[in-house]
Amino acid sequence: MSTDTTEAFSGWCLESSGKGRIELGREHHVFDYYSTINKESENFVVALDLPIYGEEILNLSLKQQKISGSFTRRIQQTRTTQKFFNVWQKWIVARNRGVLPTSGIELQGDKLILTDTLSANESVTLTLHALTNDSYFARQTLKYRHSATNTEMTLEMFTTECRNLAAH
Repeated sequence: MSTDTTEAFSGWCLESSGKGRIELGREHHVFDYYSTINKESENFVVALDLPIYGEEILNLSLKQQKISGSFTRRIQQTRTTQKFFNVWQKWIVARNRGVLPTSGIELQGDKLILTDTLSANESVTLTLHALTNDSYFARQTLKYRHSATNTEMTLEMFTTECRNLAAH
């Protein structure tokens, strides 16, 4: 991988806040979010403020393949949602360690695209786009797609504040 790709990957701000939306099958949620790395518990924590429902928490472990928190009880747990979050978790662990993931990674202008092919019909793609003057990506789109069943899931996060970009 080129230095440009490594530098671009470092622009993925894990400790941030902003707005987002998630579509998991027929479930659609919009939210404000705040994300951080909890160094004590070694979790990537996302607090989602859902209109009407209030705050829900999503914890992605940085040391094992474990996803927990109140948001996991709100959404339907399927093998597909597990795969969706596990790939995101794997990329977050790589970013937190400051190493490039083993997935396919491509830099296209101000977009960085990571792709993990799960099977002949399944893939998860993370597109980091809209690199700001402060050197972080203002938008991330995580998409799961199963071409044979037409199943798709999407998580979009629009970052309005990045904290601690250099610390990662």
